[in-house]
Amino acid sequence: MTVASALRQTTLLALAISTSGCALTRRTAADSVDQAKQMWRRGVAALDAGKAGEAESWLRKAAEATPEDGATQHHLAEALWQTGKHEEALRCAEEACRCAPTNLDAAIRAGQMRLARGDAGQAAAWGEQAIEIDAGSAAAWALRGRAQQRLGKADLALADYQQALRYAPTDPELLSDVAQLYRDRGDHRRCLTTLHQLLDAYPPGQEPAEALAQAGETYLALGRSRDATDTLRLAAQRGPGNADLFCRLAEAQAACGQNELAVADARRALSLDATHLGSRQLIARLQPADAAIR
Repeated sequence: MTVASALRQTTLLALAISTSGCALTRRTAADSVDQAKQMWRRGVAALDAGKAGEAESWLRKAAEATPEDGATQHHLAEALWQTGKHEEALRCAEEACRCAPTNLDAAIRAGQMRLARGDAGQAAAWGEQAIEIDAGSAAAWALRGRAQQRLGKADLALADYQQALRYAPTDPELLSDVAQLYRDRGDHRRCLTTLHQLLDAYPPGQEPAEALAQAGETYLALGRSRDATDTLRLAAQRGPGNADLFCRLAEAQAACGQNELAVADARRALSLDATHLGSRQLIARLQPADAAIR
């Protein structure tokens, strides 16, 4: 064999080994990605089933295999949040946004987590980014609105809420937030209008007790004591009730001249909370009139 022939054989052998090695590397990488996808699917399935601990385990493994996958980071953040690891969850949520900067759900969830942790400024920034991704997303506008409200910027918050309502006009949580904003501003008429929209979003007889209680209190603030009495009584019948609710019902009844019923409901409030000051004061004010009636 000549030297040239030997060199050709050596070169071909090296090329074959190199090609084989590249193919093996590609197969190994592909297998790793496939395994990560399987772990991600198992993690998401566990999360959907309410098994946050199991989901965290699978999603951590998937994130170790594919750390730049935004969907994996997003779901891992949710699993961590549900297991109480809020700081780590927030880091993963924001990492998901870095990996997938146009993922609307990731931006909104990162903002929600920031807001829950008390960082309204950064939550507003995530809301802004979510709006840039999709200006037709009610959740994006609502996120920025809630952040603005937490920052004390009521006018900006209201503008964002109104934008959100364009896309989700019957969303109960959103309507409740808007009503609370109007209440905080002392605008009881607009608060009541919004609460009526909220109550109308439910089938008759299924209106939540909390919303009914808010409407009853707003009637009372507007001086509509009979409407307040009827609505607060319905709220008390609809839910387990609490001392504040029964005290407000007693106040409405007293405003209607129903002193005996007012004293009875104020005492019911005290049976739930013996230290409830408003109920004690109401009874002290009404008992003389109540005794005179008897």
